[in-house]
Amino acid sequence: MMKYKHYIIILLTCIFTSLSYGQTEINASLLEGTWKLNITETLNSMEPSKKVTWNSMQSESRERISQHYKDRKILLSPEGDYTLTLTNGQTSKGTWLYNSDTKTLKITHVNGKTSSQKVQLLNDSELVLVPEQKINHTILLSKLYYTKS
Repeated sequence: MMKYKHYIIILLTCIFTSLSYGQTEINASLLEGTWKLNITETLNSMEPSKKVTWNSMQSESRERISQHYKDRKILLSPEGDYTLTLTNGQTSKGTWLYNSDTKTLKITHVNGKTSSQKVQLLNDSELVLVPEQKINHTILLSKLYYTKS
């Protein structure tokens, strides 16, 4: 009977370990598709120190930034192509690559510049990206909330 309990405990440990491990893994194919930035959620999630900066800005500047990000879309194709479409219809193209070890989405733009963002959340309908902080460059929007469209 005691041996049986040990087997049950080991079996349950294996099951729960594999379940919790599976929840932390990100299925990279979920990245594929068109994602629309949710500017309201993005602004609401601003870090407190960045919020102070945001609130100290002139309303025209805040509106200009909001309009620049509003309705922003990214397309991540299964072939690895990347297209960013801004509110005014301007596009930027490049390629994308997901690193599952670091949970990082790397964008290589056509001009050769790269940008990296941590994938904080990904499911069928939501994507949260955390832009990489670069030296001497302040990022006001520390998390970008997208919904699949």
